[in-house]
Amino acid sequence: MAAGFQPAGENGRLETGRHSRLLLSQQQIDDPAAAANLGAKGRRWMGRILTRMGDILEQEQKLEEAKKTWELIVQTKLPGESAARKQLARYNFALEGGL
Repeated sequence: MAAGFQPAGENGRLETGRHSRLLLSQQQIDDPAAAANLGAKGRRWMGRILTRMGDILEQEQKLEEAKKTWELIVQTKLPGESAARKQLARYNFALEGGL
């Protein structure tokens, strides 16, 4: 088995999702200017990935992490922003910075 390989199954998918979000946020999304330069396809995919990550974190009851993911979608105005706002409202999370 290769180093760092995650076996198939739910735990492997969840770990891969966490790792993907970490890489994305470090490389692109934490910098609003970089997020703006992604282009339409890149923004769409980034929004989809982060929306899915928020869903996974919610299922795992990691609501603080899910909140940060949803806030990131809203702050960077990625596709899925309205759904992220609904999720934040559902848990009565106030958006940081009043967005």
